[in-house]
Amino acid sequence: MLERMTIFSHGFEEMIASRKASFFARHQQRAHEKYLQVGLPTLKHEAFKQCQLKKIYSIDPKRPLYGESQSTEADIVICDHKVTIRQPIEGVDLIDLVHLPPSYTPFIDRRMQLLVKQIECPFGLLNLSLNMEGIFIFIPKGKQLSRPIHIAIDRNSSIQQQTKIFFVAGERSSAQVILSYIGTEEGFENDLIDVTLEKGAMLDWMIEHRGLSQGVTHAQMQASIKRDAELKVHVLEKGSPLFRFIFEAQLLEEGAFCDIKGLAIAEAQEEMHNVIKIHHKAESTRSNQLIKHLLVEHSKTSFMGKIYVDACAQMTNAYQLNRNLLLSPTSSAHSKPGLEIFADDVKASHGATIAHLDEELAFYLKARGLSQEEARHFLIRAFVKEIFESMAYQPLQDQWQALPLY
Repeated sequence: MLERMTIFSHGFEEMIASRKASFFARHQQRAHEKYLQVGLPTLKHEAFKQCQLKKIYSIDPKRPLYGESQSTEADIVICDHKVTIRQPIEGVDLIDLVHLPPSYTPFIDRRMQLLVKQIECPFGLLNLSLNMEGIFIFIPKGKQLSRPIHIAIDRNSSIQQQTKIFFVAGERSSAQVILSYIGTEEGFENDLIDVTLEKGAMLDWMIEHRGLSQGVTHAQMQASIKRDAELKVHVLEKGSPLFRFIFEAQLLEEGAFCDIKGLAIAEAQEEMHNVIKIHHKAESTRSNQLIKHLLVEHSKTSFMGKIYVDACAQMTNAYQLNRNLLLSPTSSAHSKPGLEIFADDVKASHGATIAHLDEELAFYLKARGLSQEEARHFLIRAFVKEIFESMAYQPLQDQWQALPLY
């Protein structure tokens, strides 16, 4: 295990040493220094206790893998460390970070500085340390998009990929984003998504990760939400040896709202891990977390959630729930919800459930004419229904509802 970690670490050390010079080099250097202080995770780290790290460390990050993108529908395709903008969107700035114009450089500079300070995960710091590969998206003030922006991250062409997405929703703008992970090749995908919502902005961000039968993915999403802005996030996970998702939101001003819903469907030896942190930093802010895990065979899931409420964040409303449905005696789910509250006038709750199918409900359904298989199917569909039906974009909802369950 130690030898594999060393190979993995040295591979990234060489990439960091060979990174291209950029305006943001000083932030990358600070991220690298912080990464060296933190070190690659081991099972001694609380956030990685349930994670089979050998699935990551057995990958050689230097080995190339050649191929072509398989995406034909996305507006933006990120593949082989390159960004392809296939379909411009009227009134929206879609900019390859490699060609970032001077007018946006100060904003990205400030975000990079803040991210280096905020991020503690070593994989997030690795992403910040490496080259500026990815996309910057800016929705102007008052812009209302009539269709989603579709981003595809394709892993058919590289054994490792480090992608950055910077997204800004201007004041009173409205947008939907679909981020799809595609490709079936092995490898390590390590992504950082930074989202800023200005006053009164509304954003639905949907992440779908399915069919990556050989690849390992680590994704971290940071969100800054200002006055009266609303961010809704859906994370749908299926079909990967290991998927780890970190979501951290800062509710910065009065009226900010964040809602995150997720569903992980794990089978065989697959692992799905979700780490959610929401920080209430102003009064009258609201947040909601609902993460569900559906497990079969020898799969494993974990949830670590935390709600922070500062002393100044009076009249906060914050809710957190993790539900796990085990369809096999050999599957395992781990849950650790948490609260840290320093204000007096707060409504907050957190909870977790881990259960098998309810035999009494199954008996009730069979007594009304359903077979054992039909009753099982009905109960599983009821478990996932809430997540699917809360999605704003109907075509994506229909695609996931059509997937066969167990």
